[in-house]
Amino acid sequence: SVFTHTVAPSYYSATTATLLQAKKSGGGAATAGTKKVQVKMLKHVKGTGQAGEVVMVTPAYFNNKLRPTKSAVVISDEEKQKEEQEQLAAEKATLDQATALQSVLTAASDDDGASFALVIPSKAGPAGQLFGGIGPKIIMEELKKQVPHPFWEEARKGVKITAIMDGDAKKIRGDIKHTGDYSVSLSLTKDVMAKFSVNIVPTTE
Repeated sequence: SVFTHTVAPSYYSATTATLLQAKKSGGGAATAGTKKVQVKMLKHVKGTGQAGEVVMVTPAYFNNKLRPTKSAVVISDEEKQKEEQEQLAAEKATLDQATALQSVLTAASDDDGASFALVIPSKAGPAGQLFGGIGPKIIMEELKKQVPHPFWEEARKGVKITAIMDGDAKKIRGDIKHTGDYSVSLSLTKDVMAKFSVNIVPTTE
């Protein structure tokens, strides 16, 4: 009776401490010993990662969730390093092409920083009002036609016109509605900007 009375509290305390520690650590030794695998995300999975990211997940999660839905693939350290090197090389190539195109558009620039003039013919009335506006999409299409450059093939995203200014340096809201000279600011990459002129002229037809 004395033996039981003495040992029981000690046993209870040790067991309770073990359970509390396991709960606190998320499962104890079994969880700590679970190995994870390195995977590359092919799709965005909430709470796991974005497409293109490399993350660590449990084998069970990969086999039961990610692999069946083709959301990720296992990737080795060597493959990860190779992809990172290829990405850096691609980013450098895009930056070099953007800088080269920037030089073409701003070569021998005047005081306004714009030298290249993109001429766009358009139907207009006697007072110069255009029959239909000319916006960023048309300007970009004409720019690519009149200034062919490898950069247009390198850059799929991120190229956009950030501002169109009229002759009085006022920002155009919406499309250009009148013939005349305009200044266009173009973002080639997040670090490379270019500025050029657009001359809207009436067609002779």
